[in-house]
Amino acid sequence: MKKMISIPALDDAPFPFHIKDKNHRWVYVNKGFLSLLQTNSVLGKSENDFFQDWQVKIFREQDLKAMKGEVVTNLEPVGEEKFAITTKFPFGSEDQIFIGGITIFYSKDAVRLGQLIDQIPVSGKII
Repeated sequence: MKKMISIPALDDAPFPFHIKDKNHRWVYVNKGFLSLLQTNSVLGKSENDFFQDWQVKIFREQDLKAMKGEVVTNLEPVGEEKFAITTKFPFGSEDQIFIGGITIFYSKDAVRLGQLIDQIPVSGKII
């Protein structure tokens, strides 16, 4: 499937970035996101194609908040030595809302978790 949205500046960014439509289908992903999911293509697919039901439920809850205008930040452990911060945000128009998401991975050795938690922005309404 061809990219439905083109963002050349993010294609090679060193972090996973994705955009989903209101039906939770990916319409844009960068190389970092494909690497994270260990696949070559996700366009037109959703979390159901890659994750367990309990994970999909959490992602959808976050997506719905973002569609309502909130910026949603989630901190989660990824294995024993890393954790990830994912932020989802709305953009687009009232006719066509999209959900953007960016994930940054941190080594527990590089940053103390307590210091990082204090820096996470509180979710809030932006539209």
